[in-house]
Amino acid sequence: MKKTIYILGIAAGIGILGYLGFIFLFKRPGQQINPAGQPGALPPIATSTNPKSISDSFPKTPTIDIGTSQGVVEVKNFYIHFAYTEEGSLILKDGDDYSIGYKPDNSGFLIYLKTPPLASAREKAENDFLDILGISQSDACKLTVRVATAPNGENSGLSFCFN
Repeated sequence: MKKTIYILGIAAGIGILGYLGFIFLFKRPGQQINPAGQPGALPPIATSTNPKSISDSFPKTPTIDIGTSQGVVEVKNFYIHFAYTEEGSLILKDGDDYSIGYKPDNSGFLIYLKTPPLASAREKAENDFLDILGISQSDACKLTVRVATAPNGENSGLSFCFN
């Protein structure tokens, strides 16, 4: 009797391994198999019906605080109306003459002047920068702002911060 149970156990084990091998070898990619071996009976892997967007993590308040070495500067929440993201940066404005960007990892801003005459583009860009953030010149001077004529160009800073 023990011998019969032992042989039935081995046969059952081989049968289960054969069934699993069959499923593994003959299952088509993307096809789901239910416990009875019928395709498509299991629900798909849990996925969100509303995929998260990067903007879901952005603050929703009307203003945000940016910490600086000179204290906190409260600015308009520019995350609400940014132009697009590029390599981890928010592009707050992208015009013909200049672009204004923000790098969240270091809380720094970049004003990139694209075309001559640079003086007029700089003035427009700096005024737009103040308008976008809703801050005064003195508060802007507390922020980390790089003004450059090339993405890796010389940092000249905001023109009104040297007075």
